[in-house]
Amino acid sequence: MNSLFLSMVTLAQLPILYYMFPLTAAISLVYSATRYEEPTAILKKSFRLFMQIIVFMLGVLLLVYLLSYKL
Repeated sequence: MNSLFLSMVTLAQLPILYYMFPLTAAISLVYSATRYEEPTAILKKSFRLFMQIIVFMLGVLLLVYLLSYKL
């Protein structure tokens, strides 16, 4: 019981930005799996989509950071 509580506490302390990577990977994999049938095509397109989403989100994060700098 105590171990379960400690694991829930550590997950609650994890910054929400870290959830971006596994969530984006899952979204890109599911989306690619619905569009393509070959496993190699699914993995290639999924990785490409994953990188595109991450770069876009990091660009938005950088833009927001720059716009809110020294406010």
